[in-house]
Amino acid sequence: MGETRASTRPVRAETRALPAAQQFAAWHALMWRIDLARGADAPVGFDASLGIERARSGVELWNHMSDAVDVRRDARRCRRDGGDEIYVALALEGDTRTEQDAHRLRSPAGSLYVADFARPLSACWSRHRELALVIPRERAERALAGRGPGARLRNLAQTGAAALLAAQMRALAREAHALPPALLDATLDHCADLALYALAESPQAERLEARDVDVLHHQALRLIERHCADPEFGTARLAELLCVSRSRLFEAFRAREHGLEASLWRARLERAHALLGLYGATRPIAEVALACGFLDPAGFSRMYRRRYGMRPQERRAQGK
Repeated sequence: MGETRASTRPVRAETRALPAAQQFAAWHALMWRIDLARGADAPVGFDASLGIERARSGVELWNHMSDAVDVRRDARRCRRDGGDEIYVALALEGDTRTEQDAHRLRSPAGSLYVADFARPLSACWSRHRELALVIPRERAERALAGRGPGARLRNLAQTGAAALLAAQMRALAREAHALPPALLDATLDHCADLALYALAESPQAERLEARDVDVLHHQALRLIERHCADPEFGTARLAELLCVSRSRLFEAFRAREHGLEASLWRARLERAHALLGLYGATRPIAEVALACGFLDPAGFSRMYRRRYGMRPQERRAQGK
């Protein structure tokens, strides 16, 4: 988003040494690839800092913070500079709301998210700090080659490669200043490889605007249906995938016919009901129960009878 990758020299910049009236303009000039705007009631001064570590391969690590600001990258700017970067960011402080391709994304502190600079986007940053890997598009396209959702705007669930990436980005931000150039190059390239693997393979966090309770409820039901067969899947994991708090998630179900926990067990029972009819007597009931997220066959039988007014054996005898 800032100055060109013409060299591998690190960048260090901050506004605090400038007169307050010049701080925002100076920052806007540095971040020349995006338009910045502030509310009419914003204070005169603008506190911001930026550090960029660069590898010979073109991979960069950005460590930046600033006061609240609105960000915009329009179609004209995308055409002018080519949008040759994939932006993978770890939000450390504050709250970021991004919109791209008519999709809204909230990334609170702790989120790992991706955006594509080839397409217009807008964002609203509260006072924030984040680390970001900026990866040349050519490298990303070679690595992804049609695998996964690529650089589509989304939060990444921090499991597997994404979890390792978040940890390495934090460590690199702390130690980069002390690393010899060759080791810094290798570490940045390794982080880029982890990021691209995560984009291709890591499950994505559900993308939603959390203010829309109906959307939250709908997305939660979709995820419950997708994951209910996993006996370890529960409300904590669901909230993590949706990037909302558990209290927010429970609130979305509060005025519904079925609460959150009830919706999860209902989905498991409906799955079991369908499988019992499909398999008939070819599979033991305990096996069907386990395949639907029930670890206790006796408990499954009791819940099934309360829900359907018959024993699982009776449903199995009915067939399809």
